[in-house]
Formats: sequence, C-alpha cells, structure tokens
Amino acid sequence: MKQPARQASFQANVLTFALVTVLAGAGAVGLIVLMDPRSQTYWGVQFDALGTTVRAFIDALPIPR
Repeated sequence: MKQPARQASFQANVLTFALVTVLAGAGAVGLIVLMDPRSQTYWGVQFDALGTTVRAFIDALPIPR
C-alpha cells in the first residue's frame, strides 16, 4: 500500500514563494530591458554600478592572491 505524500513545511512554502517571486521579477525586468532602448540604457547603468560595487567589495576582502 502506498504512503500518502508528506505535506510541505511552512518554511519550504515561504522559500519557494520567495524564489518564484524573485525569478518572475527578474524575468519581467529582462523582458522590459530587451524591448525598450531607454530601459536598456537605465538598467545597463544600474548593473554596471552593481558590478563595480561588488568588484570593489571583493577587492577589499583580505584574501591572499
């Protein structure tokens, strides 16, 4: 006899909801960037600034190279 499926925990439901929300938002932004040249310019500047910030943070870490 087959066991009934276990119900997902509250924590798993919240994490899944957050992940799906982020992916849907990223997909929507991606479509807007692909369609609108003004949006391409704006988001290009935003992602460039984000990349610069992340790179500065990584370069500031005390990791021997």
